[in-house]
Amino acid sequence: MSKLANKFHALQLFTDTFSAETVHLTNEAVGIYIRLICFNWTKNTKPFSQKDAYRICQCRSKECEDIVDLVLKEFFLLNSNGYTHKRLVQEHKYLSEKYQIKSDSGKKGAKNRWDKSANGETMAPSPIPSPIPNNNINKTKKDKEKLFDIFWSNITTKKGSKHRSMKLYESLCATLDPIEIANRFNRMCLDVKDKQFVPYVATG
Repeated sequence: MSKLANKFHALQLFTDTFSAETVHLTNEAVGIYIRLICFNWTKNTKPFSQKDAYRICQCRSKECEDIVDLVLKEFFLLNSNGYTHKRLVQEHKYLSEKYQIKSDSGKKGAKNRWDKSANGETMAPSPIPSPIPNNNINKTKKDKEKLFDIFWSNITTKKGSKHRSMKLYESLCATLDPIEIANRFNRMCLDVKDKQFVPYVATG
């Protein structure tokens, strides 16, 4: 996967299962087991070697290495690349797929909203704002810029070129209430779960 394959900092520990599976171990062996699963999780469950395990557990004696070997043999799977933990691999795969689905849904939702906006459809089921009094269409350029400044100062997310945003605003929203337009834009931004897909005003 892409960026979603980065570390999942929280590892769910099923305490009943963990206690039952480790009840026969010494306190030192339990500590070694915890060190190894934490390391394996932070490395996205990538296989590690026996030598790595000794280093992770800070072994300074043959006795420590023997305990590490015991834990590896009982709780980890050995393949051609090294040791892995079956439960951790399954949990990491589940979370990776879950967050990928959420990311894909966010991208699809943002695209649909902006496709509708580009086609002139309503972005949200909110009332159509009333036109500004005094026939805003005939206002001077300075007056239109003032209306845009009101809109710009009331939006919570300012991304992209302000100059291009003003040109688009003047062509599409010249007769509308700038505060109401700002509120609608802010509501739309709040609906975008993945903030990297928050829309640019300048792109419409």
